[in-house]
Amino acid sequence: MLIQRTRYSSTVPNIIKPDFLFVIFSFLFSLLSCNSANFQNQNNTAYTTSVLSKLQKMSPDDSVGIFTLLDSAHRNLPDPGPGDRFLLYSYTRDYFTHKKEYDKALLYIDSMLLVIHGRETEKGYMGDYATALLLRGDILLAQKHYDEAFYLLYQGKEIVSHTNDPCSYNDYNRRLADISYVQKKYLQALKYYKDAFDELSQCYDNNPAAKFAMEQAFLDNIGLCFSKLDMDDSAIVYYDKTLQYIKTQQQNYPTQDYVLAARAVVYGNKAEILSRQGNDSAAENLLKESIRINSSPNHAIEDVPYSEAKLAALYLKEARLTEASQILQQLKGHLDKMPNPDVLMNWYRLEADFYRKTKNIEKGFDYLKTEETLEDSLEDTDEKFDQIDINKEFKYTQQEYQLASLRQKDERKNFYLIGAILCSGMALIIILLILKTYRQSKKNVTALTALNEQIRLKNDELQETMYALEESQRYNAQMMKVMAHDMRSPISSIVSLYDILAHDSNYTTEQKELLDLINTSALNSLQLITDTLRFKALSEGMRKEPVDMQALLQYCVKIQEPKAARKKQKINLNAKEVTVSGDREKLWRVFSNLINNAIKFSHEGSEINIDMQVQDSSVTVSVQDNGIGIPNELKTKIFDMSAEAKRLGTSNEHSFGLGIFICKQIVEAHNGKIWFESPDGKGTTFYVTLPLS
Repeated sequence: MLIQRTRYSSTVPNIIKPDFLFVIFSFLFSLLSCNSANFQNQNNTAYTTSVLSKLQKMSPDDSVGIFTLLDSAHRNLPDPGPGDRFLLYSYTRDYFTHKKEYDKALLYIDSMLLVIHGRETEKGYMGDYATALLLRGDILLAQKHYDEAFYLLYQGKEIVSHTNDPCSYNDYNRRLADISYVQKKYLQALKYYKDAFDELSQCYDNNPAAKFAMEQAFLDNIGLCFSKLDMDDSAIVYYDKTLQYIKTQQQNYPTQDYVLAARAVVYGNKAEILSRQGNDSAAENLLKESIRINSSPNHAIEDVPYSEAKLAALYLKEARLTEASQILQQLKGHLDKMPNPDVLMNWYRLEADFYRKTKNIEKGFDYLKTEETLEDSLEDTDEKFDQIDINKEFKYTQQEYQLASLRQKDERKNFYLIGAILCSGMALIIILLILKTYRQSKKNVTALTALNEQIRLKNDELQETMYALEESQRYNAQMMKVMAHDMRSPISSIVSLYDILAHDSNYTTEQKELLDLINTSALNSLQLITDTLRFKALSEGMRKEPVDMQALLQYCVKIQEPKAARKKQKINLNAKEVTVSGDREKLWRVFSNLINNAIKFSHEGSEINIDMQVQDSSVTVSVQDNGIGIPNELKTKIFDMSAEAKRLGTSNEHSFGLGIFICKQIVEAHNGKIWFESPDGKGTTFYVTLPLS
């Protein structure tokens, strides 16, 4: 059964063996095999499914019956497809894995790989290929062939990364989580377990039993990680979440024996925390209930020794020696039937503690020496595995794996690199042209000032000079508009080229950074061109008409909601039916800009509130965010067309400092007023007041 259980007592730490992890992996695959993507590649889905259903109902000890049915299925399978053979071989592999006959299990994994040979990169088989590699890596881990195992895990990871399938990522993250847990890297294991749990929300909807088994196990495992990190409150929270999940979702699992066993395992884990917190009475009740449930037939009998060891430790802690002696005898009986070196080592320690409390120091010392000898033996066995840094192993494997492929792809990557450099140069030239135009505009303003002084002194030249200035201004504005439109097309082409190039994942880190820099520069250039064109539009006059402010604000919110959703933000609107006289497009621009800024400068998951207050002759709209606020040094410059007002958003969004300046011009052109309030570090509220029609 897929139940991750603690192998620790309140007195002696132990570690979960790789063999135990492998049993979990193999159980998962057998549970999920009916949900495998390769069903679409079968020729006899109904027949194979019926055989697997019969096999899963048979006892693992009935080897004669199991292989008789398998032989019959292979002989009688009409026109078998790759998917049929794959699942039948997978079940046989699972059988030998449970028996810990790993060499035979490897033979059947090789058979699984053989039936899909040549189809590994096809969409219908890629996930199956990754699964087979990961399962082979599991067995090699159990056999302590670490180098080959990690190479296979890395290959599986590479394939998973190309499928974009959350279920495949779940398979991979489960392995990393369990390996990290074995190596006592509990923070790392915690992250992988949480990732695996989140990915399950998109997996196995057509196999609720598998989904139930894994989700309750991951919740319990997260609690175990918190327990090992001495974060008892968090551990209790996740144990309670597990129990609540089992209670609400148990109908999805067809076998209630499994549900009871799962609940009993969580009882044992939670009891350990309660005992540490001093709530021994509640801990004792949970441990007794856990032992009672899992001592029943068809339950998790292998978990009973763990709970018995914890109960014995609790009795010794409370000096209840008679009860401790009874439970220790009971525990030894179970260990004689089900050998378990970890729990046996704990039993020796508990016996030593028992005889110490009964003043039989000599006998207690003998048990303690035996326990230490067994502990040294276990530590020596797992020392190499515990010292392995899986991230370093993957990095080393990745270097070898990529070295071969780089030789084949070098010429194509050089071509892309040259293209990227050319695009970067084009983007840089465009930016320089825009800056040059802006500086030229500033020079024109200076020239106009000088001309105005000459006009004051030379009244006779006034009309002629003014006419020349107006022509110059119109020409410059027209040129800016033409240039902006002309530059938009090549920059858009750069963005499109980036999208094409980005589909190829065969880049070095440096090349990816160059491509991302090109894309960011192009997008920023497009935004700057848009703001420039909007600034130009301010001088084109107003087309006033009756404007329904409620409908306008609703439209603005609807347009901005996808952007807010990407940052997990919520936009709240409170508006009334009010009509003002104004230019609909320009007013839309004002409120869209204010809402966009609120999204940009607010943190993920925050709320943005838009409110409307109607007075006798005016209406005031406020846009409130809960973001980073406006620093004191920028408050006097926020409405200026100044580079100093530019800031990055909370997700590093760029700003060009023109938006608020344009808003101010539009509002004042409507005889309105715009202002803001921004307490230190408590977000910002912008207010816009407009006269009613």
